[in-house]
Amino acid sequence: MSRISAVLWAVFLIGVIFIGGFFFKLRPQYIGKVMDAPTKDSTEVLFDKYGIPHIYARTEFDAYAALGYVHAQERLFQMELMKRVGAGRLAEVLGSPGIEPDKLFRRLGINVKADFSAQKLKEQIDAPWLKMSEAYLSGINSFIDNGPTPLEYRTLGIPKEHFTIKDMYLIAGYMSYSFGLALNEDPLLTHIRDFLGEDYLQDLHIPYEPGSQTIPVYNDNRPVPTLSNSGKGFSLESLPIPILYGSNSWVISPKNTENGKVLFANDTHIGYSQPSTWFEAHIEYPGYSFYGNFMAGIPFALVGHTKERAWGATMFLNDDMDLYCEKLSPNGQSYYFNGQTRALNIREEVIHVKDSADINLQVKKTHHGPIITESVVDVQPNDEISCQWTFLDTENNLIEAFYRLNHSRSMDDSRYAVSLISAPGLNISYGDKEGNIAMWTAAKLAIRPEHVNPLYIQNGETGDCDLIGYMDFDDNPHMENPPWGYVYSANNAHYSSTGEPYPGYYEPDYRASVITEKISARVDWTMEAMKKLSMETLSKDHKFLSRDLIQLMSEIPDMELSEDERSALRQVKEWDGEHRIEELGPSVYYRWLYHIVQMSMEDELGEERLKHLLKANFIKSSI
Repeated sequence: MSRISAVLWAVFLIGVIFIGGFFFKLRPQYIGKVMDAPTKDSTEVLFDKYGIPHIYARTEFDAYAALGYVHAQERLFQMELMKRVGAGRLAEVLGSPGIEPDKLFRRLGINVKADFSAQKLKEQIDAPWLKMSEAYLSGINSFIDNGPTPLEYRTLGIPKEHFTIKDMYLIAGYMSYSFGLALNEDPLLTHIRDFLGEDYLQDLHIPYEPGSQTIPVYNDNRPVPTLSNSGKGFSLESLPIPILYGSNSWVISPKNTENGKVLFANDTHIGYSQPSTWFEAHIEYPGYSFYGNFMAGIPFALVGHTKERAWGATMFLNDDMDLYCEKLSPNGQSYYFNGQTRALNIREEVIHVKDSADINLQVKKTHHGPIITESVVDVQPNDEISCQWTFLDTENNLIEAFYRLNHSRSMDDSRYAVSLISAPGLNISYGDKEGNIAMWTAAKLAIRPEHVNPLYIQNGETGDCDLIGYMDFDDNPHMENPPWGYVYSANNAHYSSTGEPYPGYYEPDYRASVITEKISARVDWTMEAMKKLSMETLSKDHKFLSRDLIQLMSEIPDMELSEDERSALRQVKEWDGEHRIEELGPSVYYRWLYHIVQMSMEDELGEERLKHLLKANFIKSSI
């Protein structure tokens, strides 16, 4: 080897060692002592082979402080992005790609709502949910002050900021928004109705049809609902954070299990991402033992279990956003309502954009809600669209609710905790050591005039489409120890206590029908049987539909197929409705369905609207 080659190799190896050492310093700490720990007493954190922290503390404060620290060393950048999405501050670090989402979230006013909610929480000086939130934040901020700066911060030039109570509500606001489907589906359905005609709606399953598998209500003769006192668009998929969506859950009572104990299953269907949405952790301190799945920046788990009780969550998919078409006055300072003009609520927002000029944004609001026209697809010229959103309009005690749920000591405690949640709409499943099972819908459910279908944009000028109020929690769909011995949710439609389905964007009943058929067929359920059901991949509906398509193909006279086409058709013929990873049949079948929808609808809808249609739940049922 020449002297020059040897020198180059030496330089290369030194560079590799330097870079390797740099990245090694940035990795989370799994062994050793943290000298600047925020805990007040000695606290031990053990990481298992999956990297899951097991926290052993002497006090509740220290347990949550340690949780905040280990959460931050794994997920600080994830927390940063989620709070920035909710606050409308992505453009500060991402530049122009963050402008459109920033405009939407500034117009919605999640930042303003978070300020209000944080102040309300701080007023509860002695509340344990406030104290433990502050303990958790002390852990996050201790890592920010004393831990290594994550690579993403260095790369993007993000200044490190302490996390606050307000940031928790910003993250909760983003989470709630990601559950909503109104901005995609309502304008699309309105366009089809108004520009193509009612006949086109007959081909669509919107969104519930009698005879579908619906989640029953077991209300023990409770009363019917009463009133309480109470443009341009962008895709969520474009945001650099995971999308929350879906989930299945079922709980089987002791009378239907082999060992006479409650069996509980919860599978949160979340989009794949790196890092993942959930952060698993186990917490122990005197008198408390808990294992759960946490979200970035939130101190209390959304799903989890103690030694006495467990709960899970699925998306309710209720309709908690109402869009209104408003008429503004020529000067843009007021709007028309019920024959009169009303002053718009106007505030100024400034969006800081990385490497570019600031954007001054004027946010306008009617009594319905903020005007978000630029973020709504299919808006006609001169239309102004406002959004009335339950998350913004009601008191939402999410932090208290999940603290109470994490520390519940009875089914009554758990039910009360769930009642504090206004949005996002969730199905909370429950099972305990005493043999109780339950499922409650956590949401403030809007009461609308009978003539209003909230799946379309409403007339905001007349007043006859305005919300009447909200249902009391006791009138929400729920089941407690039903006589049939199980509760479940597969994101399918709920009956309300009036016997009618509550408006929403529900999944078709394919999965629900399999779950209910399987659970009802036996009274000797075991843990292994539950696991098998959880991994069930059969879709009877699509199996039968594939047979219909094959039959239609056979009835077409003189149809010539290529060898590849005959091979593809053979794969579908042999498909049994299962979705095994090695099978070709499902891939061919679903691609076939896509082309059927595309060739049927793209000529009227156009390419962009077809994309929105394919994201809508109702198209799954319409096929």
